[in-house]
Amino acid sequence: MSRHKSISGLILRGMRIEWTTLRMVKTSPDHVADGTAELAVDEAARDKPEAVAAAIKLAAPGLRGPVSLGLASDQVLMRILELPATDPAELASMVTLQIDKIAPFPEDKRVVSHEILETKPNASLVLIAACRRSAIEFAGAVCGLAGLNLKRIDLNAMAWWRLLKDRGEILKEGRQLILAPDGTSDLILVAQDGVPLAIRSVSSSAGLTQVEYARELVQEISSLLMALDLEHGARDVSRFDWWRDAPPETEALQMLGAETESAVMFKNISSLPGLCAGLARRSLHDFPGVQAVHTVTDLMPREWRASASESLLRRRLAATSVALLAAWLAGMSLFLGYFQWKKQTLARMDQTRAELQIQEEDVRQIRNRVTSFELQLDRNRSALECLREISEAMPAEVIITSFQYKKGQGVIIKGESLNPGPIYDFKQALDNSRLFKKIDMASIQPVKRKESMVQVFQMVCNPPGAQQ
Repeated sequence: MSRHKSISGLILRGMRIEWTTLRMVKTSPDHVADGTAELAVDEAARDKPEAVAAAIKLAAPGLRGPVSLGLASDQVLMRILELPATDPAELASMVTLQIDKIAPFPEDKRVVSHEILETKPNASLVLIAACRRSAIEFAGAVCGLAGLNLKRIDLNAMAWWRLLKDRGEILKEGRQLILAPDGTSDLILVAQDGVPLAIRSVSSSAGLTQVEYARELVQEISSLLMALDLEHGARDVSRFDWWRDAPPETEALQMLGAETESAVMFKNISSLPGLCAGLARRSLHDFPGVQAVHTVTDLMPREWRASASESLLRRRLAATSVALLAAWLAGMSLFLGYFQWKKQTLARMDQTRAELQIQEEDVRQIRNRVTSFELQLDRNRSALECLREISEAMPAEVIITSFQYKKGQGVIIKGESLNPGPIYDFKQALDNSRLFKKIDMASIQPVKRKESMVQVFQMVCNPPGAQQ
């Protein structure tokens, strides 16, 4: 859900403004207000944002708060592509690579956005939209000067899609063609299995008879369906909906039906909410707010959003700073008093700790003396007992050359054997002794004695509680 409790969908069509304001109530949008107005702007001043903004203030004084501005299809280049990725960040990188093939104007002269329409196991269907930066900057300047909080620049085509989907006019299965008005042009939208597959802007019927217009539509639809068949596989058209304010002539319907091999159904556009409502609904339901990667269409330049965030942050920081300063001044006196009391408390604790450390050291020394005295009195670990245990574990092939006994510390054995095997057997036997806790093999190395080689070793036998 959007961060905004309410938002207005806004459309500028020449010198005419239309808007609808919705408010989110629980999980559904609630209608607040709508309106249309003609803008009184001299023809020579229509390319000046100041003049258009002043006219908006006069024509729509009640229009306030965040707005989502819709762009007509003839102002935007749109392509729907299937890209081999599902991660939003990876898709954004792929869109950057694809846009040069779509937009004929240079990078610094365009604004690009994209929207994930469908996610498949290993691919995503993505709508890529590109618009001239000059058009975006003009719209942004008009909204700013008119005092409107521009939160999003969206597509009229997707606003139509939202309205039709909410109304249940989109087939869940099959290929569907939709023809609807979009400002000074018309819009052809092709859906397949409930997902947009192609969007194309075509000239409106102004100045043409319905039959002449149908003849032009036949050419556009023929080339569009052929391209879709090549890219996505051939499919029959299940339904063709023509949204307009009055029923078309029978001959025009028959021409379109013959081309698509389907019945063309007239749909009364007055039965749908206004296009501005579709823009507002998309913002209330779809827009995720400021994120590093967008998954819905928003043609606002990133630097605008960053600048708006920084400005809001500065205002919040200023207000917070004033409140914090007052709280700091009020709390410093309390803190200083608490600090002095804490300092005295810590001094007393340090003194008590020093006294306890002296007592702890006395107790440790007494415990060490008791432990040493117990070891001296323990006859079970005397030198003779240790020598007896070692002698019993010693193989016949091993000769002990040195036996050093230190009370409470253990025994150091030095000896030799013709082969290393008996030495390791000797150690293993001592490892199983109940008298020693741990046997360390200090060293074992060959030494030449007259005509033969012997293995000289040293082991340390540690009794339980040995002082290291």
